[in-house]
Amino acid sequence: SEQLLEDLSLSKGGLPLPLAGLMTSYVLQDLVQTLFYLFVACTIFGLSVSALHFVGAFALVALALPAFLGLGLLSAAILLFFGRGEGAVGQTLHLATVFSGVYFPLATLPAWAQEILLFVSPLTGVVQAFREILQGSG
Repeated sequence: SEQLLEDLSLSKGGLPLPLAGLMTSYVLQDLVQTLFYLFVACTIFGLSVSALHFVGAFALVALALPAFLGLGLLSAAILLFFGRGEGAVGQTLHLATVFSGVYFPLATLPAWAQEILLFVSPLTGVVQAFREILQGSG
């Protein structure tokens, strides 16, 4: 992958266009995967979501995306600067996912823990808002 990046940077067009295409393909892949998961949830588990809730959820993702792209760029910069630390970044991502309410509602935690998690992880607020929008209460 280093050779590919070097070849792209030395090409006439430069790096921005290939990187934009790569980023767009990842975003589209995640969008298709998310729509598939929602389809499975609607058919197997009987989740009923109106079109208005999808619009709200899409707007929330569009608003939250710059923050998470920034965090991704920050972690990439740390990895490039230090030359190692993939495991630490991966573990941090896993911890953030677990303690953001993705797998269980934060209401199961004590109030002090909920406050800390809302302050520490931006993913916590996004997950709660996403859940409320899809349930129709947000």
